[in-house]
Amino acid sequence: MVKLLFSANKSILSRVIRTATWSDYSHVDFIFAEDGSDLVARNDYRYPAPYRSPVLLGAIAGRGVCLREMSKVIESSSRYAIAEVSVSENALNYAIGQLGKKYDYAALLGFPMRSNIEHQDKWFCSELVVWAIEMAGL
Repeated sequence: MVKLLFSANKSILSRVIRTATWSDYSHVDFIFAEDGSDLVARNDYRYPAPYRSPVLLGAIAGRGVCLREMSKVIESSSRYAIAEVSVSENALNYAIGQLGKKYDYAALLGFPMRSNIEHQDKWFCSELVVWAIEMAGL
């Protein structure tokens, strides 16, 4: 079982994405750690610590695949929802392996045109989530 955070804010980009996708939300992240303290135990340079709230793992324009504090995302959101997906937690392991990869602007621009532009070294938010879930066997 994995948890996802769907969110939207009042930015122009969020509005454009919601309009193009006919959705109430413009972004999705994995809820990676309910308590950020377990990231310290991983002893890995990719996991700066400590976090003070649950930690999100996702692809962000300008930052690529990264970790963020959930409380900060919720504070800046105009709406959000949490969903549980019945899929192996291996999906998180696949997504973790993408930390540090760049944001996929080309695929995002091709999305409204229903163009299938995929790069295994770059991701936008929902592309990363769907790929990781598919890799985990859904």
